Amino acid sequence: AIASQLWTINDSITDTIYAYQYVSDTVGSFDVALISISNEGCKDTFSKQQVVLESPKTFISKSSKEICSQDELVIFQDLTKSNFGNKILGRGWYIKGDQVSTDTLFTYRFLKADTFVIKLIVTFSNNCKDTSYTSIIARPKPTSSFHIYELEKCLPRNKYTFTDSSYIADSTGLTLTWDLGNKDSSDKISFDYTYGKADTFKIRLTSTSTFGCSDTSFKDLVVFPHPEANFIVDTPGMCLLDNQFSLNNLSTITSGTINYRWKLGDIDTLTLADPTLTFNSIGRKTITLIAFSDQGCFDSLTKAVTIYPMPVAQFTTDTTRL
Repeated sequence: AIASQLWTINDSITDTIYAYQYVSDTVGSFDVALISISNEGCKDTFSKQQVVLESPKTFISKSSKEICSQDELVIFQDLTKSNFGNKILGRGWYIKGDQVSTDTLFTYRFLKADTFVIKLIVTFSNNCKDTSYTSIIARPKPTSSFHIYELEKCLPRNKYTFTDSSYIADSTGLTLTWDLGNKDSSDKISFDYTYGKADTFKIRLTSTSTFGCSDTSFKDLVVFPHPEANFIVDTPGMCLLDNQFSLNNLSTITSGTINYRWKLGDIDTLTLADPTLTFNSIGRKTITLIAFSDQGCFDSLTKAVTIYPMPVAQFTTDTTRL
């Protein structure tokens, strides 16, 4: 009968119990020996070498483990090394229980906001497996959006209203950065703005969450040039008989074409560029030129002329004293 037994690790006695459990905190090989002693003092020894393999090591490309969903590609890399003659037979990467790759290095885009546990299982040639874990927090990405009432207006009466309509799933606040296309900016939710020159402006709104996740939306708006109505009349006043005023149209526009409409008082009359006018009654007469562009922008100018009454030449003769 066996009176006692000794367990040794690398020749050091560790325990005397029947069933012994040993946990190594270092990587490498060690010798395990069991010494059995009978009642008569007879001894026998059985020894065996055990190997502790290195656990798998994962590597994530970002120093921070917080990312923006739908946005960044995360690089995962397995840095596990073969050791003690045991080669790596294979590996499996798992996210939310689903295997997503068996490669040493792979990229992954997290399409929704959540906390994800990434599991790596490595299998060695001695059929030993080990598992390691890491985690990624994917923050929600906002959806940037905005509204502009009317995208095309004319100088100088162009007042645009900008209104944010951005959205984020967790309902946290968003920081807004407006780029108005002319080096002006704003951080307001809604505001009015008037441009000082005609051009096409690319409006950009960047909506940023409290975790730094952002999205940008774009729209183009157009400010059309307005014509400047101008004309001269050859004379400020004429007599009623045979009056004829010549109008010299000096209207201009920076781009596009101009059409014209002339009004005499409240009556639309001519659409010529440089008409001549004749009036049939005396008094002060207003002449208005309305210049409007091919984009519907307009300007007007009014001037007055005077029609003088004609004198009535008349005389009488006295025939009684001839």
